[in-house]
Amino acid sequence: MALWTPLWRGSGAQACTHQNKSVLHTDRYRGGGKRAQGRLVDGLRDGAWTFWDEGGRRYAQREFRRGILDGWSLGWHVASGARRSEVLFAHGLREGRSLGWHEQGGLSWEGEFLGGLREGRWCMHHVEGGISLEGVFRQGFREGQWRSWHPRGGLRAELSWVRGMRNGIERRWYRSGGLRLEGAWSQGSREGRWVEFTRGGRVLSEGEYAGGLRTGTWRLMHKDGGLRAEGTVVEGLLEGWWVHYWQNGIKRAEGEMRRGRQEGPWKFWHQDGSRDRQATGIYADDQRDPGESPGNLLSGA
Repeated sequence: MALWTPLWRGSGAQACTHQNKSVLHTDRYRGGGKRAQGRLVDGLRDGAWTFWDEGGRRYAQREFRRGILDGWSLGWHVASGARRSEVLFAHGLREGRSLGWHEQGGLSWEGEFLGGLREGRWCMHHVEGGISLEGVFRQGFREGQWRSWHPRGGLRAELSWVRGMRNGIERRWYRSGGLRLEGAWSQGSREGRWVEFTRGGRVLSEGEYAGGLRTGTWRLMHKDGGLRAEGTVVEGLLEGWWVHYWQNGIKRAEGEMRRGRQEGPWKFWHQDGSRDRQATGIYADDQRDPGESPGNLLSGA
């Protein structure tokens, strides 16, 4: 409650001045432990406030002005007490350079805020040291080319962004340096040909995307380069005739897919080339009809 103190002036007129009521206040958990402590001015947080978790460990100290974050907000890792973050607020919005640290002590992230939004170059760091992710923000959106690195060096991925949406070629690499994945994005959706590679450089899968969904013919490979499966995809779902192969090159299964599920006659083979009579049969909604005799499915190749 505000206090009003009368002042008497020479003219005999009475004036009033407002005096702020400031009290030390403590918020507590149900168990009685401190949750937050600082000064209230007219019922609003003002000045430095300290915060604890239910175990009594300090995790933050934040500066307020008339109930709004204004000034430094400091964070600590609760387990070790090591510093965790330094963020500056101005009128409730993050502003200026901000830093974060790993519990082990090394820098975790660094960047600038402008009017509460990330702006300019931002960097993330591995626990072991070295940059893990780097790129630019514009008005809070990722913009331009972003790169990431494996621990202890070596490029891990690169991708371009436009107004926070993936746009352009994405490439990913194994720690050994070999290409792992390559494909294109358009306004946040995968488009065109995408290829995934094994560590040895062989194609692991390849096919097309349209509007973010797999489409057309897709080929999947075993790690030794042999064909594992081949068929068509429509709007992201397996559709039409699909054929699967064992790693030794022997056909494993063939049949029709409808909206991503097995339908109609399917044939299956063991790795030695003999027919798998238990799995071969008529399928509906991915399930073999136990009452349907395989009939001539077992006589064909």
